[in-house]
Amino acid sequence: MKKRSQQRIEEILAQVPGWIFLITGAAVIVSCMVMPAWTDYQHISWQKKTLQEQVYSLSHQEHTYNQINEALTSNDPLLLKQLALSELSMLPPNTQPLPPVGSTTYFQHAGGWFSSLASDSLYESVLEQSAITASLPPSPVQSSLYRLTTGPQRSAVMCLGLLGLVGGLIATPRKKATPKR
Repeated sequence: MKKRSQQRIEEILAQVPGWIFLITGAAVIVSCMVMPAWTDYQHISWQKKTLQEQVYSLSHQEHTYNQINEALTSNDPLLLKQLALSELSMLPPNTQPLPPVGSTTYFQHAGGWFSSLASDSLYESVLEQSAITASLPPSPVQSSLYRLTTGPQRSAVMCLGLLGLVGGLIATPRKKATPKR
């Protein structure tokens, strides 16, 4: 009985070319090795992009603070008026605050220093820190391949790939020895 089932398995393996098992086993092993590295690469790329955005934002903020510092040392009257208004709630003498945006009287005051405060990016939000927003890290595609090649069963899947390689080597058709004459 055992010989017969063994012969049957050998007949089936003889009909299937061994290179199919070799390619399948190699593909399984390669996917188990590449998938974790690929997800790490995606995460590191996201971190790099986030850090570049933070560096840009901080350098822009430093440039703005340097401009404000220069304006303070040169006693820029526009900056002094804005700081008096925003930090000390003091209005310069003989001035009125602007009415709400959209009213008709707002446009009548367009030549005053209040309007230049609203439009000048240097003095806008002088003492406020710019918020550095970070995007969410990339989430890997939740597929069966990802779960099999990165999950706890990864070593078992790699063993199956190795088994496929060995099966491919065993299943290669052997030339029957022809008797020499």
